[in-house]
Amino acid sequence: MLIEANVLPLSQTANNDSERIVVTAAKLIRSAIREMECDTENYPASDVFASVDGAKQWAPSLLNTFLDNLITADIKKVAFGHSLVQAVRPKSVVAPLLLGLGVSLDHLLGSKLLVNILSRLGFCCSYDEISRFKQSVVQSDDEVSPFACPESFTQFAADNVDHNVCTIDGADTFHGMGIISMSARNSVHPAFR
Repeated sequence: MLIEANVLPLSQTANNDSERIVVTAAKLIRSAIREMECDTENYPASDVFASVDGAKQWAPSLLNTFLDNLITADIKKVAFGHSLVQAVRPKSVVAPLLLGLGVSLDHLLGSKLLVNILSRLGFCCSYDEISRFKQSVVQSDDEVSPFACPESFTQFAADNVDHNVCTIDGADTFHGMGIISMSARNSVHPAFR
């Protein structure tokens, strides 16, 4: 009688084995994500997510293998991979695809609310991170001019500002100069259609 009480039905044993396998796989993937090396000094370069293959290489191979067996669309695999890495390491990683999406949404729509809602859901970076990124771009000391893509139209605009110029002694005045580069693609990249 004691032996019969400890024997589980075959279907329940299979469910327990399946759950144990899934939990073990999740632990292995989480470990691979935690062990991946990430640059915490610089924001990701745009060439990381310029192509689906480049964006896929950013995530750990174990996570990519899992997503290859779960999802068929390549762009969705990459998006979920970057979202999972960001969710596992929220303080030490800035996922390139999520940063790019957040900056694009901020540029196109200018909605702090939308960006923060998508950030809470794990689909883009936070509005605060976008603000830090934009400040770092403005304060960058890079002398390299931005690369103008042949498939885009690039313009440069410059202006100056003078503040408090009507003083008697000429002290406490400010003169500033700024220049920006603006690029607009002529067509949508085929990977993102």
